[in-house]
Amino acid sequence: MNSRTIAIIIFVFAALVLIVVGALFFFQSQDEPTTATEPPPVLTNEEGTPLPTEEGQEPVVVDEDAPPTETPALVEVVVSLQTVPRGFEMTEDILTKDWRNVADVGTNVITDFDEVVGTFARSDIFQGETLTRDSLVRDPTFVGRKEFGPSSLIPQGFVAAAIPLDRLKGVANGLSEGDFIDIMATFNLYRIDEQFQTFLKNDAVFFVDAFFSDIEGDSSS
Repeated sequence: MNSRTIAIIIFVFAALVLIVVGALFFFQSQDEPTTATEPPPVLTNEEGTPLPTEEGQEPVVVDEDAPPTETPALVEVVVSLQTVPRGFEMTEDILTKDWRNVADVGTNVITDFDEVVGTFARSDIFQGETLTRDSLVRDPTFVGRKEFGPSSLIPQGFVAAAIPLDRLKGVANGLSEGDFIDIMATFNLYRIDEQFQTFLKNDAVFFVDAFFSDIEGDSSS
């Protein structure tokens, strides 16, 4: 073989080696997974527009792997729309409902209008106050009998009067709650002078005795 033939053989062999090595690198790069890191998701509104961030601050991202935040359970309770006095009858037009945390709602808190309508306020109830079963009564006489005295039972426009009661008038102290009795009362009516506020007849007549003596010594009155 001459030198020319040897050079051609070496060139062909080197070309084959390069082709084989290049093919190996190509197939290995196709089999390897992509390791590029994808950018984290950005918060967007309902229209898909990214939410604005302050200048120089990184966009707010959502961690999809983070556990969702639990929303506290809520329940509707009955509240008063206005301030009402003790003994006031509760009606539906002064009531509304508001949301409260279940953990903060006790067993005596009212959640239904039907439990309130027709009841009476045991004490003053303020606007926005959550209504409880302890703050209302069904029988209006219970309010006065148990806590606030009989004055709360007097109907509007009436006046109560105290009647003295002793052993004889009280049937030997034998009266008890629920007994029926007849009350007989007497009182005097007086006419009043509108100017002086004194009892009429408030006029008086005064008589002055006069003694006269004449020259002869006779006397007269």
